[in-house]
Amino acid sequence: MSVNQATLNLIETFEGLRLEAYQDSVGIWTIGYGHASFVQEGDTCTKEQAEEYLKVDLQHAEEAVQGAMTVDLTDNQYGALVSFCYNVGPGVPGRKDGLVHLASGGQSHLLIYCNQNEFDLAAEEFPKWARAGGQIIQGLMNRRLAEQALFQQ
Repeated sequence: MSVNQATLNLIETFEGLRLEAYQDSVGIWTIGYGHASFVQEGDTCTKEQAEEYLKVDLQHAEEAVQGAMTVDLTDNQYGALVSFCYNVGPGVPGRKDGLVHLASGGQSHLLIYCNQNEFDLAAEEFPKWARAGGQIIQGLMNRRLAEQALFQQ
């Protein structure tokens, strides 16, 4: 399964294209369409490089979603989860919350509800992930609501 054009548009729209490195809302150096691996202050990229970063980052998000799901998803559910994971990440036990792992070592309720075929409950989880640095960020809320709407289509 791969993401559809609606998902790609959602990611590109909310990530935006930046050809010069910038710090995101929590201070992580980022470039292109939200690419954050090995980015440093002063880095630049071309649009073509940004698109390559997007492909690689998208593949990582898709692999995380595919590896975590034990149920069948619709194309839109899959796309919404990939967009979510592209932005939030899969998580790292002991360090960072994400779709697959929470810092506490558990799994996100979004993942748990999906794998229990409780898709209405899973959809309710998206807006709960609109914080960065402990604050609700309107741009993140807008993205989560768009992902939620896609998930429910």
